[in-house]
Amino acid sequence: MTESHDEVVPGVVHVDGIALSYRASWARHPRAVVLALHGGGTDSACFDCPGHPRLSLLRTGPALGFTAVALDRPGYGASLRHAPRLAEPARRVGLAYAAPDDLLASRPTGAGVCVMAHSAGSEPAVRMAADERGGTLLGLEIAGTGRHHHPRPVAFLERGDEHLRRARDRLRAALWGAGHLHPPVYPPEVLGGASIAAASPAYESAARGGRYEFPELAARVRIPVHFTLGDHEEVWSSGPAAALADIVAARPGRRTARRRTQPEPRPPGPGLSPEGAVVRRGVCGDPGGGAHSAPTTRESGMNHADAVALLLRLVLGVVMIAHGLNHWRGGGRIAGTARWFTGLGLTHGTLQAWLSVVTETGAGVLLLAGLLTPLACAAVISVMLVAGLLAHRPNGFFVFKEGYEYVLTLAVVALSLAALGPGSASLDDAAGLDRDGWTGAGIALAAAALGTAGLLAAFWRPRPAPKPVPGPEHLGQEAG
Repeated sequence: MTESHDEVVPGVVHVDGIALSYRASWARHPRAVVLALHGGGTDSACFDCPGHPRLSLLRTGPALGFTAVALDRPGYGASLRHAPRLAEPARRVGLAYAAPDDLLASRPTGAGVCVMAHSAGSEPAVRMAADERGGTLLGLEIAGTGRHHHPRPVAFLERGDEHLRRARDRLRAALWGAGHLHPPVYPPEVLGGASIAAASPAYESAARGGRYEFPELAARVRIPVHFTLGDHEEVWSSGPAAALADIVAARPGRRTARRRTQPEPRPPGPGLSPEGAVVRRGVCGDPGGGAHSAPTTRESGMNHADAVALLLRLVLGVVMIAHGLNHWRGGGRIAGTARWFTGLGLTHGTLQAWLSVVTETGAGVLLLAGLLTPLACAAVISVMLVAGLLAHRPNGFFVFKEGYEYVLTLAVVALSLAALGPGSASLDDAAGLDRDGWTGAGIALAAAALGTAGLLAAFWRPRPAPKPVPGPEHLGQEAG
């Protein structure tokens, strides 16, 4: 069959003896490939809206320069009879990777593959992104999902004590109950789901428990994630503040979140059908909220955690640079700094002086840039440990008595910054090098401990306290 950008081609690909069905539309010179994973109770047909090509991902994708492949998830479509063998999530993830690999092996893929999933399809999509192969993906889009069910319409899903038939009726009402919106969200041919319905595998009910694993999985995702929330959602709690807090908290490796708000639908104008006024993303059917998303406007590029991280980096960075330059150009210059280190029991005083200049100034510069932040924090902690142990500990706590109050404060600030992360306004974030949470704090603590222990072991040679000189009385007693 001749493939063109304006036709949807159904097919089957065989992986490890399992037939996986799909629908695809191939762009001649794709900018990238969109791999679409459908929700529960339907199949890849939900991405090709019956009778409404402008609402079809499989038709609008190639028109915009993207190849679109809608895979019948393992256990659906042609692989339904193999569903008992596909209960393990890892098995389904392997097939979800292998099928497009086979399909795209001899076709152009442009920049690469991104995964777009809806409703129950978000569970395997998140697992794909969290997998060790997830780094090969361009990004992940999930919608119609969440960590907590809506407290009113579907609270019975949490309790599990509803009569089966009554539960199905209530769930159906929640899934398709967006009829109050104008223009309507779903075309009449799709409303109710009969035209895109498909048999579900038995494992699907158990797979819904994957939301409890979401924090652990999300922590391993290192690619951009776009999470679409629908204000008409009645299955999942999707208030922007709560939902974004959930997502950001669940992704400690990526603290940056950008919120975009969909403008109010405008009435159709010349050349714009009612369909075009409602839908832009081109996902039809498969209900459960977030099914459609119009063009968005950026509301905020930095959250409060990013702002706090930036403030800590700037202040701590300036403080460290000032201390480093003072050791170099201050009162006693390098010679005076060397004498001070020698007085602490460190050998090679001049070397110690230059090491302090380079370490403190370098750490300050890295903090200002937000580059290698855990290691910069480790340098600060190590400097403060050495100063606290050798110079300030004998003087007690308070700084006005030359105690360790000040150096302790700076060390804790540096450790807190390592745990918080560098924030979005950093080179680490731009280069994908940011590490925070237990990982960032662990790197900072481990590097600081090793650096401090190594320096003390190599150079600290405290002089023994001088013996008291005998006084005249003592000498007289010895002579007597």
